[in-house]
Amino acid sequence: MKREGCGHHIFGVEHNIKRKMHEYVKKIYVHGCIKAMEYTLEYHVVPILTVFAISGSILAIIELLGVVLACCLANVIMEENRQRRIVEKAAAAGAGRSTRITGTNTRRETAANATTKRLALLTERIVVAVVNV
Repeated sequence: MKREGCGHHIFGVEHNIKRKMHEYVKKIYVHGCIKAMEYTLEYHVVPILTVFAISGSILAIIELLGVVLACCLANVIMEENRQRRIVEKAAAAGAGRSTRITGTNTRRETAANATTKRLALLTERIVVAVVNV
């Protein structure tokens, strides 16, 4: 960008040897707009955006970990409630008789428990990996 009279008579009447060079540079555009913008983007904006991207990614991973743990907790609570209901029904039906309840898990419930255990193990490994980083 050119300015009318840019640098014209810079060493004229006002010229003083004691004047510092940076004062002259302020009067003359020595860097183009594109170069100045590239410098600003490279050394100021990019580091800030990088920090925001990394912190956003870490927060997303923590939120996903929270969802997985919440699902595991919900599954455990449902299983405990189901077991408690079975025991209460057996106690009510037995009316004091000692009965043993066997075969209460179906294949689907067993598969769900195995999946929950695998998710819990995976979550534990993720937590350990994040803590070690």
